[in-house]
Amino acid sequence: MMKSDYLEKDTPNFVFKGENALLDHGLIIANELPVISSIPNIDEIKVLGRSRTLTEWHGDYEAYDYPVEDVTIPYEHMGEVQRWLRGTGKLITHNDVDKYVEAKVNINRPVEYKNQWGVFYDFEISFRCQPFKYKVAEQFINLVAGDNIVMDHGMENARPYFEIDSNGGDISFEINGRKLTVLNTNTGLLTVDTESGVVIQPTKKLFSKGDYPFLYPGTNIIKLTGSFKSAKVKLRSVWL
Repeated sequence: MMKSDYLEKDTPNFVFKGENALLDHGLIIANELPVISSIPNIDEIKVLGRSRTLTEWHGDYEAYDYPVEDVTIPYEHMGEVQRWLRGTGKLITHNDVDKYVEAKVNINRPVEYKNQWGVFYDFEISFRCQPFKYKVAEQFINLVAGDNIVMDHGMENARPYFEIDSNGGDISFEINGRKLTVLNTNTGLLTVDTESGVVIQPTKKLFSKGDYPFLYPGTNIIKLTGSFKSAKVKLRSVWL
């Protein structure tokens, strides 16, 4: 089972870098965790001589801060928690257990206090989150030559990831009128990452032409042409 399977909706908790805050480190979170969505990165343009403004948006969203407040841990766990809550990783919260967001963590200076149970640390955590959420356990979808109908259940345009067992020659991908052709592939595994804009085959430096395609929310048709033994795709649907 995945660590996110042990998140209960009525218990404030999170998983970061594959480790469960409550079960693995004994963190007690007093307050309900917030639900935060990214906002569009919109520029407002003032027009001289007019009592109005214009807006400009290029389809991108802003990163955001995600606070986890009033966290308490036993004194003896502090060292391991400081080692764990560093760097970047996948963040899953108890109120959205089937999705993750890429996040970077900062931990402020802990405050020590005592009560009848002994010595504890009380502190807050702040995550800096990338705009989009992704499915925790997304599976590949098998593809065939020609048209493949797929359903994207996300909220914004998605950048899919393909793996092709090529027989050699040109391989083309087309979605919603945007077509990418990978030229003169060798036999063997070919990967196409439309988010990063790279095509990779271990045995050869590849060239491509056209535009990297993307998926719209809802029904899409992926048209795949060329000679290959098998093909599959991760849609990488996104949520706000």
